[in-house]
Amino acid sequence: GYQLLPTKISDFFQLEVTYMRKDKDVLILLHVPCTHPEHLLTIYKFVPYPFPIPPELGSQRTETIEQSLSPFMLNSTTFSEKITDKAPNFALFIKPESSYIAIGRKDQYKLLTDAEFGLCEKKGRTFLCEYHQVLRRGLETSCLGSLYLRNEAGVISYCKFEKKPLIETVYQLSANDFLVFSPKPITAKVLCRNFTHHPIFLQQSTRVNVPAGCEVTMEHHTIM
Repeated sequence: GYQLLPTKISDFFQLEVTYMRKDKDVLILLHVPCTHPEHLLTIYKFVPYPFPIPPELGSQRTETIEQSLSPFMLNSTTFSEKITDKAPNFALFIKPESSYIAIGRKDQYKLLTDAEFGLCEKKGRTFLCEYHQVLRRGLETSCLGSLYLRNEAGVISYCKFEKKPLIETVYQLSANDFLVFSPKPITAKVLCRNFTHHPIFLQQSTRVNVPAGCEVTMEHHTIM
């Protein structure tokens, strides 16, 4: 019932071996890591994406999120009409208890800090982490778990929020894909080495693909 962690032929050339010699023969033992599917956890990394605060509320000093957004709750139609021409200056950012959460198929989970995740040994697309035999249950009793479940009550109870100025933000998702948050609509241009180019339109949250050999310059970032 176990499965091999190596997934490609090239992975086997990276494994440790033990060899024994008997007369003219050499016996090579390849140490292949295996695991049971029950013990595999999927790792998710938290992306600190901003939640823009409407301009009319950005200067208010309030104690809770509910108090800060109460004018918006009471008169959402009129309020949305007021802010269409004015970009937000501040945003709320969630501060979770750790950067990573590893979740099993039965929703058992482990929270990992950057330091703890850095100690894990990478084997292909799998990370081997020692001393993590204790797993938690009840995803809704943690900030990252509540975000994973989209549990509003859990987020309010277990997440901390920080108010900071809203600026252009870029998060790398893969080798060529990026998540861009722009406080105001802008048009950027992708320039490639083969002299091709095309525009991209950024408005708040935009997923951007930058092909190999190309770059895009925005107000505060350059992606190459």
